[in-house]
Amino acid sequence: MTAGVILSLIIENASYVIIFLACAYGAYINIKQSKTMPGADILGIGFLLYGIYGMLAFAGPGFTGSYFSAFARVGVLDSSTIMYFVSYVLRLGMIVIIIGLLRLARNVKT
Repeated sequence: MTAGVILSLIIENASYVIIFLACAYGAYINIKQSKTMPGADILGIGFLLYGIYGMLAFAGPGFTGSYFSAFARVGVLDSSTIMYFVSYVLRLGMIVIIIGLLRLARNVKT
């Protein structure tokens, strides 16, 4: 492996750690505020699901060192890879986040 490949793998995998930490913090804040802000609990659950994606993207079983190279197999519908199933958690997390945001927006008084 060249230095450029190693550097790109470090940056790629560090980004998933940051995604996980940011989502965990977002989930904590939203669940904490759920009593005063309707919809924040749903938003927190969505952030937790998205954070699970961030963690599984680099630590899941079958991980080969690069999420993108493993995820490329999803494009050809190789459902035997763990990344195929991780992508469902990602999509579910995004949908739940959007539902939580819509519920929050509906209850905001202007």
